[in-house]
This record gives sequence, C-alpha cells and structure tokens, in this order.
Amino acid sequence: MENRDIVNAYILSGGKSSRMGGEPKGLKLLFGKPMIQYTLDVCTFHCQKTTIIGHSESYSHFGYEVIQDFPDVAQSGPISGIYTAIKHSTSDFNLVVGCDMPFIPLDLISEILRQKEEREIVIPIHGDKLEPLCALYKSDIKDGVLDCIRAGTFKISDVISQFNVLYYNVDHLVNIWPKCFFNVNSPQDFEEAEKFLALD
Repeated sequence: MENRDIVNAYILSGGKSSRMGGEPKGLKLLFGKPMIQYTLDVCTFHCQKTTIIGHSESYSHFGYEVIQDFPDVAQSGPISGIYTAIKHSTSDFNLVVGCDMPFIPLDLISEILRQKEEREIVIPIHGDKLEPLCALYKSDIKDGVLDCIRAGTFKISDVISQFNVLYYNVDHLVNIWPKCFFNVNSPQDFEEAEKFLALD
C-alpha cells in the first residue's frame, strides 16, 4: 500500500435526505449494514486516515473522526464538503467519496490513487459522465476553491474547471463492475441496490 502514508480519505455523509424519508442515508441498513460502512471499508483499506463529514451525533459510533462543514462554506452543497476536506486535511492528497456509492471496488480506488502525482485533481470519467464525488483532490487548491464559493460558484464541474484536472477514463473498470458508481438517492435506488447485493 504505497499510498497509505500520503492520502487521507473523506466521506461526505450527505446530511438528511428528503428523498430517503428525512433520515441520514448513510445510516440506512443496506443488506444488514449501514450504507456508509461500504465506503468506509474501501477508504480505510487504501488511506492513512478516514474522516466522515457530517453530524457527529449521527456518525460518531463508527469510530472515525467526524467533522462538519466549515461555517464559511456551509449550505453551499457538495462543494462545501470538498472544501472542508482539503482544508481540514494534513495530507497532500485527499480521496473524497460520497456515502451513497456502496459498490465502489478496491481496484477503482487503486487506479485513482496511482494518478495522484499527475494533476491537482483526478476525476474518474466513464462515457461522458464525471464522478467528482469519488475523486482525488490536492490540499493546496483550498484557497482557489474557497474563492469560487465566495464568488457564488457552487457547481462542482464549474469549480474544478479552474484547476489542473486529470479526467481519468475508467470505462474498462465500469465494464467489469457496471454498478461501481451506482448512486443511492431514492427509495427506488435503495431497492435496486438491495436486489443487486442479493444476487452477488
């Protein structure tokens, strides 16, 4: 694990999802396990330290440090979580992952981390779809990200376009694991995820 000493992981818990009944979706039991635990397992395998960005009272029992978005960027959407991660981090490189992608394979993270020296940001791309919430960010872009947020730029794709980005094609991995970026955002998605795990 050549990356363990220089990469930290941050998992965005997503807060309370109205589409999932108002409860933190990372805590929903997916095949008997909190959904966030799938992401925790993958990140912990690869990274020196894993931190959850969310409400401490909801996630403290998992045994990881839990932090909230910094007040100066709160309510800015997912970009606030990315900023909070790279500002909080003591590492040069940071893996930022959403809690609602339970099928991310270890090999995918390995490939992303192997590109870490190439650019300020490494974003997986498959087809024409970007995955900025399963991506690698350098800590030293934090001031530039904050400038974007203060200027009212909250869309992740608009923010990352300001930096030196490697759009890393992962079509070959998606062909092997078609659901690796499957996003659980609704009760229908949750049911599909449960069916997929039942078949695994």
